[in-house]
Parts: sequence; structure tokens; C-alpha cells
Amino acid sequence: MTEPIAGEHLRKSILFFSEFDDPRKWRGLLERGLPQFRVECWPEIKDPSDVEYAVVWNPPRDCFKSLVNIKAIFSLGAGVDSLLADNSIPADIPIVRLLDAGLARQMSHYAIYGVLHFQRQFFEYRRLQAQEKWSPLPVTLANSFTVGVLGFGTIGRVIATDLENLGFPVIGWANSSKSNVDTEVYVGMTELDDFLASSQLVINVLPLTAETRGLCDERFFSRMRPGSYFINLGRGGHVIESDLEKAIDSGRLAGAMLDVFASEPLSPKSSFWKRESVLITPHISGVTLAEEASDQIISNICLIESRQSPNGVVDRERGY
Repeated sequence: MTEPIAGEHLRKSILFFSEFDDPRKWRGLLERGLPQFRVECWPEIKDPSDVEYAVVWNPPRDCFKSLVNIKAIFSLGAGVDSLLADNSIPADIPIVRLLDAGLARQMSHYAIYGVLHFQRQFFEYRRLQAQEKWSPLPVTLANSFTVGVLGFGTIGRVIATDLENLGFPVIGWANSSKSNVDTEVYVGMTELDDFLASSQLVINVLPLTAETRGLCDERFFSRMRPGSYFINLGRGGHVIESDLEKAIDSGRLAGAMLDVFASEPLSPKSSFWKRESVLITPHISGVTLAEEASDQIISNICLIESRQSPNGVVDRERGY
């Protein structure tokens, strides 16, 4: 049995849980930045009453029940729907999400690839290559290929700006009006149909809330332009996958690029795997960068310790 470090029992702790991140790396980063705390990985907790903060991604349900002295919970991503669904988290405990921390630029690069993939018809050239056919296709110029960004927060704005800098006309859609933006933004459900009808390709980067869950359904896809495209970087819960399959099969949509799904990993039985016009990636459009994210979390814990409000606190009513 390892002997405890001198004074170890006097230090409060930070709980860490993620099935996708290296706990040893995170322990080093957090303990260097916050030497007054030790980092413990779920479920190996010496004393639950010592835990004052949690840094997690998709933690087991109810793992917070015994943490009677917790001050805040930090999500290792922009999404917080799994935490909001956990009824064991007291309503007065702040849930804090990452504000970018390197995610926006990665997701923008992913979106740019997807836009070019469809605008330049690279998926068709891949099919022609398999048939050993040399067949140039008609070119659609970037300035006549309007991209709609569904969700116009931090990530949506970065994507819009980067695409505009490449010469693409970009429009946005948001639940509420946005200030200090040059992009035309459609607002609310009453303007959603016009937004969809004006977009040759739609990129979803919405947060998952009660209002946006299942938003991309049969009616949604039927309002998109015939022959348009869909990229999902938001959450799998936004999309009714059977309705998306029907929209592709009917020809309403010419293709889709999907990084998130209702159930992950995607089942081998899913028909998306075999659709030539669908490009699948395993939830990698934006990967949390430990150094950038830990700096943000350490800064927020220092704010809380000095009795100030952290940045990125989730509004539980709005869901983000």
C-alpha cells in the first residue's frame, strides 16, 4: 500500500472522470495549477466529503450523490446535456462549460472540409474513381453556395467568419437575436423555414436543449432546398435519424456529414455506414485540448475560491 504524502489528508480534492481523456495528464495539470488540491479519479475517492470540484465528461449517473461539499462541476466539453439530465446534482451547484478552449477552431476546420467536400463534389469523384471513370463535373463556385449555420454562439460565429473569408455567403439561425455580428442571422422558429430554404448546406452547431431536441426531423428536412446538404456537429439528439435517412433516400438531401449520433458508438447495423452520400466520423470534430481546457478550469476554480463568479456557468433553464 502506498504511503500518503505528508499533509495529503489535509488537502481537499477534485474529482476527475472521462473515458476519453488521460487521467494522469489531467492530474498533473490540475495539481500543478492548484497545489492546494489533490485530484482523484472516480470511483477511487478516499473521502467523498473532501471533494469540492468535479471535472468530468459523461460521468456515471448519480456519481455526485455522496459529494456533499461540492462547489461546482466542470464539463470537459461544450455540451452539458448529460449533466443537466442528472437529478442528483443540486440545483444550487453551478455547472460550468468550456468556452472554446480550442474547440471552435477545430470544429471550424471540420466544417470547412465538409463544405468543400460537398461544394466541389468530392464524394462524387470518389464514386467515379471506384468506377475508373474520368468525368469532370460542373463547378459550383463558392460565392453561389450559401451555407447556413444553425446555432450562432461562439462556435457558430467562428465557423461563419472562416467560411466568409473563403468566399462563401453565410447566414445564421439562432433562438434569440444576436448583436455585434455582420452575418445575417434569422431568429426564432418563425424564421427557421426561410433560413432552411436559403441554405445550400446547413451546419448544425446548436446546444442540445428541450427546445432543440429532435429539431431536425421530417418537417425540418422537407423545408431544406432540394439537393442540399446537412452537416451535424451539434449533438445526436438534434436529429431524428430515420427522418434524415428518408430525406436522403428521397433525394431531398444530396448528402450528409455526421460526427454525432443519438447512440454512440454508432451501431454496426446502422444504414448510414453503407450510404455513399453520407460521410461518418466518430465524434472527433472538436477534441478537448487538455492544456487549454485545464487553464480555463483552473482560472475558474481560482475565481470561485476568491468568492467570484466563474465564466461559462450554464443557465439551466436555457440548457447552455
